[in-house]
Amino acid sequence: FGRMTYVTNHDQNGNNDGGKLSTLYGSNRYAMTVMSFTVNGMPLIYNGQEIGDNDVLNYFEDATKVNWSNVDATMQTLVGKLAQLKHEQLPLANRPAYQTATATLNASSSDVLAYVRTIDNEAVLVVLNLSSSQQTFRISDVNPGTYSQVIKGSASSIDVTATDVTLATDGNITLDANGYAVYVLKEAA
Repeated sequence: FGRMTYVTNHDQNGNNDGGKLSTLYGSNRYAMTVMSFTVNGMPLIYNGQEIGDNDVLNYFEDATKVNWSNVDATMQTLVGKLAQLKHEQLPLANRPAYQTATATLNASSSDVLAYVRTIDNEAVLVVLNLSSSQQTFRISDVNPGTYSQVIKGSASSIDVTATDVTLATDGNITLDANGYAVYVLKEAA
């Protein structure tokens, strides 16, 4: 049935104070959350991660609770949209009946990770800028066509309004520092 993917869990969080998303990934915690939802596998969401709770939780004591009054709106919106996509987009499915393929793509910047999940004629393209500066780059082996950009964000903002864009092997993509984008193929060129 696949594997569990995670960016943190109760062992990391509770045992060494190093398992908080901000400690592990800093401003890349949003991009790493995107990756955990879009690579092959089922994402594990640890208590409070869906709202960006940055507390250390003691899972041996009932007194330690998720702080629901301190919500990181960017993380909450991001996790909600990623969960929706996981259910709606067949290439992101984690079901044995569907054999999806994942391919790493060649980006012109070494700070950018790009990959695509496909099944039949459906595709979801994920692009992550793991640097602390804005990156403008090309993806030389992207499947050209019309995509719906369903997520575009950074450490400080997120936009989940679907926007049609045309992607081509000779076109530039720009992502903010620690930025991320998710595209759903609508029509291949």
